[in-house]
Amino acid sequence: MAIHEPSVEYWPTSDDKADNEQAQSNFCFVADVLEMEILQLKQDFQESTDKYNVLNEKLTDYLKQINSLETECNSPYFQSLVSDVW
Repeated sequence: MAIHEPSVEYWPTSDDKADNEQAQSNFCFVADVLEMEILQLKQDFQESTDKYNVLNEKLTDYLKQINSLETECNSPYFQSLVSDVW
C-alpha cells in the first residue's frame, strides 16, 4: 500500500516578493562591487606590467653597456694600456 503525501500548493505572498527584490538588490550591489574590484585589479596589473617593461628595458640597456665595457676591457689596446700601468 502506497502512502501519498498531501498536496500543498504554494502561493507567493507580497512578503516573498519583497524578500526576492531585496535579495536581487543585494546581489546587484555585490556584483557591482566585484566588477569594480576586477577593474581595479586589471588596472593594477597593467600598471605593474608597464613598470616591468620599463625596468626590463633599463636592465637590458645596462647589460648591453656592461658587455660593451667588457669588450673594450678585453681589447688589445686596453690591455696594452693596463700592462703599461701595472
